[in-house]
Amino acid sequence: MTDLSDLFTEKLDLDNDAPGGASSSSSSSSSSSSTAAPVPLKLTDVPNQVLVSILVVAAGNDHFWAEFTVPFVCKAFRDLYRSRDASPLHPFLLLAFAKEVAAAKRAAPPRRSPRRRSPRREPIVRASRVISWARTHAESVRALYLNHRFRASLGEFNATNLARLVAAVGPHLTEIQIGRGFEKLLGPPFWASLRAYVIPARKMRTLNVMNIPKGFYTSDVEPLVQLQGSLEEFGLWVSSDEDANPVIGVPRFPEALCFLTNLKKLCLSFHFRIKAIPVGISNLKKLRVLYVIGCDLRSLPKELGALSQLELLDVSMSKALGAANDDVAFPPELEGLKSLRELHLAGCGLRRVPAFDRELSSLDEIWLNDNRDLQFDAPLDYLIECCPHLRVVDMQKDSGGTWTQQSLAHLEAFEEKLQKKNASAEVEF
Repeated sequence: MTDLSDLFTEKLDLDNDAPGGASSSSSSSSSSSSTAAPVPLKLTDVPNQVLVSILVVAAGNDHFWAEFTVPFVCKAFRDLYRSRDASPLHPFLLLAFAKEVAAAKRAAPPRRSPRRRSPRREPIVRASRVISWARTHAESVRALYLNHRFRASLGEFNATNLARLVAAVGPHLTEIQIGRGFEKLLGPPFWASLRAYVIPARKMRTLNVMNIPKGFYTSDVEPLVQLQGSLEEFGLWVSSDEDANPVIGVPRFPEALCFLTNLKKLCLSFHFRIKAIPVGISNLKKLRVLYVIGCDLRSLPKELGALSQLELLDVSMSKALGAANDDVAFPPELEGLKSLRELHLAGCGLRRVPAFDRELSSLDEIWLNDNRDLQFDAPLDYLIECCPHLRVVDMQKDSGGTWTQQSLAHLEAFEEKLQKKNASAEVEF
């Protein structure tokens, strides 16, 4: 890592040669016998934007290193770090606020009785302080993270507070990551603030929301179509523990997402009422990762085969896929997934390996675990021949399934042949 003390103490020597590359000797027509030495430029004379560019390179995009290094070099650097010009150095509003938590601990009153150990209580960071900080740094903040490890410290936060926070920094945000445990904050005020302040700016590149609460509707997602030119990653997750309440989550795959042609990663997981992927999925030509886990998919659309850049497809726990005819559930057009490296079909109720996989020449990993009715009545040599990069094969049964003797013999022979070709290959069954 570059030593900032060197950047601060040394002077920057500028090339004062004449324009066009002419040297000082070429202009010796001057009557003076000697030329004046170039005047060195002090670091403090360099424009803020140039200094910030230097510091960004020095930090190597490590924003946490910049936070704990740059402000301590000198007062000028501290002022620079707090300025609007320094937004590339500190684009993250991480709702952890370690310094605020530490200050709250120091300010907490001592325990009255050292003999009786009272339950440990995390200090509370007041919502007003967080929102005030956000407003002060609004033009510098680029990403908003809600970290579940600090839920206790943000105990007084509610949906209105989060909406006010998003309103303060929304026009400049490029990323929102909301982790588990914040369901109570993700009510209508948050989505309204997203629509009013974040979406119109059209700068958002990443939006991931974990554990959406009850009362969430597809209409909350539809305004995202305005982010067609910017959004690259979108994730909307329901907790996998919500099996007892299948009404949580969107009732169908939001077709508005199929207009986000810059998407590279799309995650819709444990939305139990999603039964199909719309044919408009073929519009997402740049898509590389698609998670549709734990839904009620009955088949995969043939249009999915148009995603020639897709590298990971995960439709695990779509239990209805195995109930349909193979040509319906897995149409032959899926052979168009020529870039696919990972295929996840765990827990899909499969009875046999889908035929399209033998055309996936880039396949590196295939996950068929937890398909209790899966059996093989023929050798699996075609996987070795057609998938030369195959490295991970998981065909473990869940607790209620066993292999027939014939299938087990095929698997053992397959493992031996695959590991002869690739010694590091892993086969689980």
